Amino acid sequence: MNHYVPKLGDIPIRLLIDQTAGPLVLRNKLTEEGKRVKNNCKLLAEEFRLGLLHLLIDGEQSVTAMSNHFGMSQPSVSYHLELLKSAGLFSDRKDGKFINYSICESGRRILGNAADFFRTFDCKVNTHEIGTPHQSKKREKAVDLESMLLAVVKAFKEEMRFLIFDLLKEKEMNVGEMSDALSKSQPSISHHLALLREANLLVMRKDGKHNFYSIPEKARNTLSLISEYLDSIATKAIGAPAPE
Repeated sequence: MNHYVPKLGDIPIRLLIDQTAGPLVLRNKLTEEGKRVKNNCKLLAEEFRLGLLHLLIDGEQSVTAMSNHFGMSQPSVSYHLELLKSAGLFSDRKDGKFINYSICESGRRILGNAADFFRTFDCKVNTHEIGTPHQSKKREKAVDLESMLLAVVKAFKEEMRFLIFDLLKEKEMNVGEMSDALSKSQPSISHHLALLREANLLVMRKDGKHNFYSIPEKARNTLSLISEYLDSIATKAIGAPAPE
């Protein structure tokens, strides 16, 4: 799919977005705003819905125009749009015979808060990681942000993965420590850790009988890029025109 992708080299100053909802994770639990972000990750963990989000960055579009753009039936497009609307990302308005959709203010806030969450993982020191020094200022230029964002929202569509990541923000931990902190069984924690490792968002090292997990440098850089990207969407997204 050919979608508009904001250029990271020229991201405008972020608009003032309502941040009164506070953090996404508090005392090892998702806050209400955290649940909204998680639910939207679950919805956007589908390539077509991410395509709709990218398409609406430049302003509202009618169902007919989006149907033509993607080569899909209008009922099918409308189904996905209604899901994103019910989650607070999109809003709609009737314009004659057409129904137009756009990214709404609550959608901007959700994207902005997700960006803030992912930004907290950047530039943290991982003392056990073996590799090159931190080079956050020298990011790869050829980055497929659309594929990167899809992989991240798939990884964070489950609440437990948000909580695990928040625990590992400052230090590495073993499965037993995470199990105790989150009051979940070790097999359950291990299941989510395996999925996060498959997504290249965590690394593991063995120390005696224990396996320790941490967020590697590359994953922190990836999440930093995603935070910039979500900020750019929240900033550039053009909502519906004001009523006359």
